[in-house]
Amino acid sequence: MVDVTIPDLTVGAAVADADLFESSQSGSTAKSTAAEIFTYINSKTFTSLELQRYSETVATGSATLDRADGGIQTVTMTANITLAVTIAAGESLTFHLSAGDTYTVTWPTMTWVGGSTPTLTAADVIEFWKVGSTLYGAYVGAV
Repeated sequence: MVDVTIPDLTVGAAVADADLFESSQSGSTAKSTAAEIFTYINSKTFTSLELQRYSETVATGSATLDRADGGIQTVTMTANITLAVTIAAGESLTFHLSAGDTYTVTWPTMTWVGGSTPTLTAADVIEFWKVGSTLYGAYVGAV
């Protein structure tokens, strides 16, 4: 298996064939043009491809957010819940929560930006990320 990482490529951004990107493959790093990267990708045969934008859950009692289920996840509460977040160090997850104004969330052990748990509304967005063994959370806002 060959992994190709292009860290400075922005999804949805216009890319010209001559644009340069830093790419890494099997531990070595090089500058590649967008045309070279596209040619490389087009020369490969994919045996499987999975695209997953988000995972949606209706929760009563407990809910687990697992980064393996996608980087954007939604939970609609139908009762109070205890939340678990499963992400590895260096990963992040965007969380859309519905009914936070009606039900209560028991959060996992974590550090909140600003020092305290957020006051929830009917629809909220929260970002989680992990550095080392510490889980962090930031209230993005109501939607």
